[in-house]
Amino acid sequence: MENKLQKVLLIWVIIFSFVINFFSLSLCVHKIHETPVDTQRTEAFWNSYLKNLDDKIRKAWKSPSKSAKNVVVSINIGKGGKAFGCKVLQSSGYADIDAGAINSVYAASPFEPLPRGFDGDHITIDYVFPIKRQPLNIIIRVFKLDGSYKERFLNAYKKEVEAEKKAQTAAYMKKLEAKIKKNWNPPKSDKNTRIVAQFKVYRDGRVSDVKIKQGADNEDANYAALNAINASVPFDPFPSLLKASSVDIEFTFDYNILKNK
Repeated sequence: MENKLQKVLLIWVIIFSFVINFFSLSLCVHKIHETPVDTQRTEAFWNSYLKNLDDKIRKAWKSPSKSAKNVVVSINIGKGGKAFGCKVLQSSGYADIDAGAINSVYAASPFEPLPRGFDGDHITIDYVFPIKRQPLNIIIRVFKLDGSYKERFLNAYKKEVEAEKKAQTAAYMKKLEAKIKKNWNPPKSDKNTRIVAQFKVYRDGRVSDVKIKQGADNEDANYAALNAINASVPFDPFPSLLKASSVDIEFTFDYNILKNK
């Protein structure tokens, strides 16, 4: 009975005298070779917004056959793109033509929503309905005291793009980190180890300049870290809003030991 008890105790001693290996990875985006959203991009978005509005109104507008002056309508567009409070600024001289212009705006609504973060509840656009056969013309109202709608519109658009780019980049890096972690097979060790590797990722997912910035005494551990990166290549191409040509990355491999006695 005593021998049996001693064997049981010995088994429990063995169980509680093991070594637990904790592995952890952390990624640091060291440098992104990219500039903020440029003016050309924002201007293109503004022009696209106006063109889409113009196209929708063109489809809804039935130009009258009789001769009349051009109609100018003030259009308020809410954050969700819905038109409201439309009024005639310049009459054609005919009530039915003026009413037709107003009705065509509401028929074309809703338009595209305003950028998230726009610091107001609407923008106002003066839209020219030509009675004569000539290209439609869009005039943007500028308020000196409140700043131009266009400037506020584009500032909100820049913030929206930057926020979405940040989210896309974070998701991309999380996926990259998971891929490296899957390919990391560190050697067994009886002491804590930290390895910091550096590499450059290009737009198409290629990698270059893979190197150890802070190595371990165990060369096998250094090799395992480098191999985890190289085995993960190629990574996915950059997301659509990340326009950088490349990203410099620092990747930390931690190998922590916990001994229970």
